[in-house]
Amino acid sequence: MILSKNQSLQVKGAAVMLLLFHHLFSASWVNTYNVDSLIFPRETLLDVAYAGRVCVWVFAFISAYGITVLFMQKEQDVSLLRFTYKRWLPLMSAFWFIYPLVFILYVILGRTPFSSIYQNNFLFVLADFFGLSNLFGLPTLTGVWWYICFAQLSLIVLPVLICICRKIEWLALPFFFLLVQYVPQDVGIASRPSGNYLQYVPVMIIAVLCAVQGQKRASENTERSERTLVKVIVALVLFFAFSVLRYFTAQSDFAYKSFRLPWFLFSLAAWMFVYCVSRISAKGVVRVLAFFGKHSGNMFFIHIFFVVLAGEYVYISGNVFLTWLTLFAVSLLTSVLIEGAKHLLRYDRLVAFLKNKQGVSTK
Repeated sequence: MILSKNQSLQVKGAAVMLLLFHHLFSASWVNTYNVDSLIFPRETLLDVAYAGRVCVWVFAFISAYGITVLFMQKEQDVSLLRFTYKRWLPLMSAFWFIYPLVFILYVILGRTPFSSIYQNNFLFVLADFFGLSNLFGLPTLTGVWWYICFAQLSLIVLPVLICICRKIEWLALPFFFLLVQYVPQDVGIASRPSGNYLQYVPVMIIAVLCAVQGQKRASENTERSERTLVKVIVALVLFFAFSVLRYFTAQSDFAYKSFRLPWFLFSLAAWMFVYCVSRISAKGVVRVLAFFGKHSGNMFFIHIFFVVLAGEYVYISGNVFLTWLTLFAVSLLTSVLIEGAKHLLRYDRLVAFLKNKQGVSTK
């Protein structure tokens, strides 16, 4: 599978829609605001919302795929240290612009984050600012920001995965599956919002393999007959099949007690999701999804604060669709304003300057 930059954006646009649905309709929020689940039982709404968590695997796939493609393009020209720096800085610069805005918002609303959250410890603030709170189990403005920590660690892990996948190709996936069966359940970086970071490695392996195989086909000019509609239908069926299997295998009374199996089923479901969405060709839909995708990072960072700080307004309709639409619209509008502020302050120019400074050694 080969993904263009625009296809990656449209997948991220679809994924952020799932993300907001997943976070909006957890049991605590649904019960607090008495959300109407329409014709479905409330338990069904909660199950569907939880299944939306596949969006995290989708984001991990797109990130790993993009970094792998760039790595293969630049590995002969740039040192590993500089390559990692040039991927790390744009990731963190987006977060660094939003962090002080959220902190100030807390203060304006009468909250006291420095004392109530960070316990008057500046080191806790610093750890959160650099996206490392989840790694060390330190206080954070929101648990959703665990993904910043995971994304940074991914930059370190991915070159290793690329090397392994080049050597043993698709054997890497069953090899990892067998390996993690012997890893104790409490081993690895984990928290309540993130789960064990190891669970996202299978989808990263799949993404790396797709990128490596895509480059190989491109270099060999291998032509394949495209029956896109048939493939999309098959991928869609598999997406639902893997999602349902993941639901049942995660149950405590499931007969096969591999607590790692759901990781792989969610990874496979995410792969099928990426394939289906990336094959959408209707120009209007593609443009809209790509636009959402451009703002998905900001929306990821900020959406949860509207739920936490202004939940009574987000859930005011009591309707599932209108609640989701409210949060999506407010998050998207805020992201547009953030990007406008960056442009006015020439923030992106500063980031580009720092990114291209020759302070990191090259080959």
